[in-house]
Amino acid sequence: MKIETATIEHIYPTEVWFEKDFLGTVRVMIQHMAPGVEPFEFISIAYDYAYTSNSHQRDLVKQIGQLLGVENIPERPWTMPDSWKIKDGEIDKEARDLIITNMCYTWRHDYGLDKQIGTGFADTISSGMTKEEREALWNQMSQIFDNDIAPHMEFKK
Repeated sequence: MKIETATIEHIYPTEVWFEKDFLGTVRVMIQHMAPGVEPFEFISIAYDYAYTSNSHQRDLVKQIGQLLGVENIPERPWTMPDSWKIKDGEIDKEARDLIITNMCYTWRHDYGLDKQIGTGFADTISSGMTKEEREALWNQMSQIFDNDIAPHMEFKK
C-alpha cells in the first residue's frame, strides 16, 4: 500500500477575538486568515442579570482564549447584523422587538419577573413588575427606540 504525501506550502494564521453587542451578549470569534474565509462565532455568552455579570463574561472570555492558545484575547467593535439595519424605511419587526425588550431589561433588571401582589409587606419591596407596568415600560422604550435610535441605525456599519 502506497501512502501519498503532500507538502504544506503555507499555513494561514488564525485570529481570535471577542465582541460585545449592545444587548450584552459576548461572542468569541475565530477566523482563519485565508482569502475568502469568513469569521466564525465560536461561542456566545448571553447576558442575563439574574445569572451573569460583566465580570463573569470577562472571566469566561479569558478562559476560552487560553483554551484556544490566546493569552490576552482582544476585543473588537461589534457590528450590527445586516438584518437589523433599516431596509425600505423599516427595521425588521423581530429585531425591533428584541432590541426594545433588551432596553427594558437594561432599564429594569426585574422586567421579566412577575410582581407578587397581595403578600402584604412584600408588596412594597418585592422585585418584578405587574403586567400593566411591563406594558407601560415596553411602550416607553419603543417610543425611545422608534424616535431616537432606529432613525440612526442605518449609519452603523
